[in-house]
Amino acid sequence: QENSGLIISEVLGDCAYGGAETRCEFADSKHSLFAKVPALPGGPFVKGAFKIDLTTNQVTCPAGHTTQIHTQHSDGGKTFHFDDYCTHCPLREACTKSTKGRSLKVHPNERELQQARTFQNSRSGRDRLKKRLVVENNLSRFARYGITTAP
Repeated sequence: QENSGLIISEVLGDCAYGGAETRCEFADSKHSLFAKVPALPGGPFVKGAFKIDLTTNQVTCPAGHTTQIHTQHSDGGKTFHFDDYCTHCPLREACTKSTKGRSLKVHPNERELQQARTFQNSRSGRDRLKKRLVVENNLSRFARYGITTAP
């Protein structure tokens, strides 16, 4: 807004802008941000394989064990612990190398990230994010002419 002198109500960005901190900054400034949430790493036992229920403050692992045992962090995040459940779990070898058992860190802004993932996987979210292709094509065209930064 400062550079253009225009009033901006929404921003369409790539996943570099899709993290929780940026989402919170946009929400605080009353602007809408449409950007994909950065992808979680792949694999069977990564964070995305766990069911995180922020309403009941519990996490369920891929083996079906649910825990509410957690450590609260000063930034508002939490680390949930599955220690006792892991002792005889048949998935342990593939899930964790820790002698204590598996733990899972939940971001302080996990709710916003969950909402954004739900939106981006919806029909309207996918349609909205497709508009980013126009931006990407224009950026590519500018780069061919040596324009690599915005004024």
